[in-house]
Amino acid sequence: MSLFHICTKGFTDRLLFKDKTDFIQGVNKTALAFNGLCRLAAVCLMSNHVHFIAEGNETDAEKAVVRFKKAYSMWFSSRYGDSKIFRRWPHAVLKCSDIDYMKEAICYVYKNPAGHSETNNPYYYPWSSINIHFHDRTFDQVGKYIDFKGHPAEISGLKQWQKKEILRTKDEVPESWHFTSDGMVTFDSFVDKTIAEKLFRTERSFNYFIQKRDKDSMNRNIIHLDMEEEQLCCDVTAMKRAFEISSRKFGTADLQTLEANQKQEIMLELVIRYGTPDSIARRILCIR
Repeated sequence: MSLFHICTKGFTDRLLFKDKTDFIQGVNKTALAFNGLCRLAAVCLMSNHVHFIAEGNETDAEKAVVRFKKAYSMWFSSRYGDSKIFRRWPHAVLKCSDIDYMKEAICYVYKNPAGHSETNNPYYYPWSSINIHFHDRTFDQVGKYIDFKGHPAEISGLKQWQKKEILRTKDEVPESWHFTSDGMVTFDSFVDKTIAEKLFRTERSFNYFIQKRDKDSMNRNIIHLDMEEEQLCCDVTAMKRAFEISSRKFGTADLQTLEANQKQEIMLELVIRYGTPDSIARRILCIR
């Protein structure tokens, strides 16, 4: 089994999660989408993009993120009347090739809210699973009752059919899943905290990596899919990486022979994995 960093492109012209209700639906759709396919190690939902760290194989990770996007797109469409959001929401599934990369990817996901000035402290951000690690938390701490069809229902006594209605799903809901009083599946129900804990080993080590400033982090250009980053990246370096990606994915280093969708796939990996500015990626791939 491997760890994969799954991330989506951030929109500049709209929000994916406009309010608390949207975020709750996003968390619930995440739990359902990955259930039975991959074990989630970290989750963070931002206002216009998402980040997941998942353990499994690449095929299942791809299936899970597609399932999430479809499910949330249906919610978004039913609430806001925009049915085209799914078509404009590209994503990437990147394998974490070594332990250092795994640690760095998890920390990047959890530090994303601070990087986007959503909060000064990642631990205060409510839409990530950061607080489940190295703590014994139970669903009893997040409320005892939930409003179910206008009547209070005891969360610990919810029946399977009630859980399905709360989650708007026909799929079987694991008995181990618990809910907040707002109807959200708790992060510790579907995110396996032991994956990160085995990597970092101690809470002190985990906190150290979370609190490290970006300029002190390991020398690896990572992710930055969600925004245009001003990074030092010359055309020669980007071209070399494009040749490598093309050879690996399509069996040729001749970029001119590639189809438009293949060039787009290379561009996405350049931007996500290596932090290549969009303008440079487009230029070397002759994408207008």
